[in-house]
Amino acid sequence: SYYDNLAFSPSFTGLISQDSAGNWVPEISSDLPYPVAVTNNYDGLTSSTDPNTATVWEINLRDDVYWHEGYGYTMDVPAERDVLQVTAENVAWYYGTLIDDAGPPNPTRGLYQQPFGTDPTKAFIAVDDDTFQVHLANIYADLFGLFSVDILPQHILDPAFDGGFGVGVRADTTPTPSYDDWDSDDFNQGQRTSGDTTHAATIGCGPYIMYPGEN
Repeated sequence: SYYDNLAFSPSFTGLISQDSAGNWVPEISSDLPYPVAVTNNYDGLTSSTDPNTATVWEINLRDDVYWHEGYGYTMDVPAERDVLQVTAENVAWYYGTLIDDAGPPNPTRGLYQQPFGTDPTKAFIAVDDDTFQVHLANIYADLFGLFSVDILPQHILDPAFDGGFGVGVRADTTPTPSYDDWDSDDFNQGQRTSGDTTHAATIGCGPYIMYPGEN
């Protein structure tokens, strides 16, 4: 519950963020993004480890970050713990929705397509559960700013997700919204404020941080 667990933020959190002094600091990631010398998926060339010219970056995720238990999810069943953990696959999926023209409506899609291109399968790679890789189509000056975008949960919003509950079905058996229905889904209706009787409080957002051993 909210009172038992330390929360990063009342709603969403990114891979990295800026502190009060303007320095970039890890949030969902365990450290800051770093350049790696591997083959870039867009041009087939080996990237540099020089941050000024690198075209491939890696980010290591924390292994103790879980989503809020909205939509009937609990932390009591091992399979559900796996679904609730924020993984590189979740991050790769969400970044993919930002550049994919077939993804949910996004007025800033063109901004993300400038560095990341238009092919999510080339741009965003889950190396393993804890390692996320970004392949750039173009070098971009404010790359760290783009790494700070809030991450949303695949297990709640991906129409093709199957976490053992069926494709397009959440743990509470309600259907996952299609991209066309994202705006009307309860998850996206916003946090209830004083006097607001129109919108339900956001369910399933977070992520909350749980230290190892906590449940």
